[in-house]
Amino acid sequence: MQVNIAYRPSFALAVVKLAANESVVTEAGAMVSMSSNIGIQTSSRQKAGGGLLKALKRSVLAGESFFMNTYTAQGGEGEVTLAPTLPGDIINIPMSGPAIVIQSTSYLASSPGIGLDTQWGGLKTLFGGEGLFMLKASGSGELVISSFGAIHEMNLN
Repeated sequence: MQVNIAYRPSFALAVVKLAANESVVTEAGAMVSMSSNIGIQTSSRQKAGGGLLKALKRSVLAGESFFMNTYTAQGGEGEVTLAPTLPGDIINIPMSGPAIVIQSTSYLASSPGIGLDTQWGGLKTLFGGEGLFMLKASGSGELVISSFGAIHEMNLN
């Protein structure tokens, strides 16, 4: 899976190139276009993300969609373009180590090896306007997240 971000920092679009039989899992409603050989499967389950209860928890507590779409390139390479609901920026994060906590509603897409769960954010996130729960992404693969507005990357110690 190769992710290229176009039109940054506002109205960003993620162009996901898939090898034959490779998949990308996305938030419902994120797909803008796809090549003709892409197959779609919609479910509440994500391989690394749990089942019905985790999907319900993500939906109720974190404001994410109950359903996730899995796009798979069939019979050769394929391409899927994705955009967030609100105008803003997109960033791709290669994951192989510890979990990453992100703002709810920021999840856009990931490799099938990335699992999503909710995490208690505490009162600091409630008073900060983010809500009580955040999303925790864990596993190996690519994680594509979005923001309302530009993303300013900073390296922290």
